[in-house]
Amino acid sequence: MGTNQQKISEKWQEALSRNGGRITLPRQIILEVIAASQRPLSPQEVHAQAVKRLPSIGLVTVYRTIDKLVDLKRAITGCIMSVQDMEYQSLLEKRYLCLMTWEQIAAENGCSVRNIHMMHGEALKMVIVPENLH
Repeated sequence: MGTNQQKISEKWQEALSRNGGRITLPRQIILEVIAASQRPLSPQEVHAQAVKRLPSIGLVTVYRTIDKLVDLKRAITGCIMSVQDMEYQSLLEKRYLCLMTWEQIAAENGCSVRNIHMMHGEALKMVIVPENLH
């Protein structure tokens, strides 16, 4: 798994952990399989790849892990949608849903990384985080 995929897997693990999800070895492997893929995988495909690394991983564990990721994405999307400024909302989507780097966001917006960092700070001030996500 490449460095970028490893970082994505680690971010997912951290986010799941912060929101009450235990990071077990099977879950870690499942997240790594998903992060390393260049295309969307079906739960069965994730399972087939994960059992190569840990034969005891069950298909139910794959489904539960995917469900947790979907719940997390819904929560993040809800927080981003709470931002009324569309430019800031777009920046947050690119960073937290599309997992773009600061450099990619800056290039796409035609401005400096420093400017994106300042915009990000302002955008975060506008986010409304529900109580159950604190």
